[in-house]
Amino acid sequence: MPDCPGLRGAERHRGCRQRRRHPEWFFDSQDQTLARISEIPEDLLGAHEALLGRSVVDCLANSPAEPTATGDPAAPWDLDAEILGDLARGRGRIGITPGAYYGDAATHDNGCFFLSGDSRRRLLAGEQTFRAAIESRQVFVGARRTAVSPTGFCMGLHFGVDNRSLVPPFLSLLRGSDSIFALTLRICFPGVYAAHVPLAIHHEPPQPHRQTLEGVWQTAGRLRSAAILRLLLDRFAVDVPRTEAAVALRHLGGRLRCVAASETEFRGAVSETAMQSARWTVEALDRQIDDRSETPEFFREHLAKLRERTLLASRGADYTTPYDIARVLGESSALSFLRRQVGLYGELLENWPGIVQAARELRGDGMRLSENVVRL
Repeated sequence: MPDCPGLRGAERHRGCRQRRRHPEWFFDSQDQTLARISEIPEDLLGAHEALLGRSVVDCLANSPAEPTATGDPAAPWDLDAEILGDLARGRGRIGITPGAYYGDAATHDNGCFFLSGDSRRRLLAGEQTFRAAIESRQVFVGARRTAVSPTGFCMGLHFGVDNRSLVPPFLSLLRGSDSIFALTLRICFPGVYAAHVPLAIHHEPPQPHRQTLEGVWQTAGRLRSAAILRLLLDRFAVDVPRTEAAVALRHLGGRLRCVAASETEFRGAVSETAMQSARWTVEALDRQIDDRSETPEFFREHLAKLRERTLLASRGADYTTPYDIARVLGESSALSFLRRQVGLYGELLENWPGIVQAARELRGDGMRLSENVVRL
């Protein structure tokens, strides 16, 4: 495993996916990635199980700070105001355990343009390094030691969930369901945190994925279906009651169901949130472009191009059309299809607490709603 400093909370960039990102390392090729990785025999499932359900205080007490590769002291947790407040009240538990991965990046967004801290410095070590990282898509993503953070970001390659208490359901289709799950958890489950497991698995698609920097601009500024749904979740998060998870899920689900009931209202809500996201993205790009001391000239040129593409896309008639769905169903049907899925997801959130409770009661009576396909 490469020498990876512990997880430190990345900045939240408004309009840039609204998620915290893991520390990232970048490689020129798959051979270089594998040469930097040391395989070790570990109980991966046991590592997740050992953290799930523990208190945040317990995790912090057993995760002492240690120097990073640069010699700076770095606590292995994200001590923001939310965690500090929960610590002061003696609450906070581990609900999910995201793990690390290496190999193909597994994402198709422009998040690398909004990195911060050591991840950004590694990416921008030189223009050749930057271009090679974009084109090879070879990364190591994750923490080197157990780390605690809020639950707004999660990659689904391997992670554990504490299913002993209520958790949100997964969206049943479309890419990015792991990010929808994590954001819903963040909105509706106060006091639930992520403990990042410092073990990595290899992500190697059947067909190697490569891209060119020029190809990135073809979809720059366009929105995927998961990004649109995250924007809607952020929009409705402000008035979700943060008292009881079941109440919060029902409230959030009701808002999604209602906005999806009317095509006119849905298109208006998507348009408003998408345009606000575009403005925030442009502001974030402008801040980087203006910061000549921290932004290399070659990267400023790429940021300016991304800014131009974002503005151009946001002015287009198809800006709010989810392009991943449009590739399959066509431009005219894509947003209507997404509206139906958002409405169904809203209904599922509304009914989920009751479904879970009914399943528990039936199981308590010796009845199961499913059977194991494979018996271990």
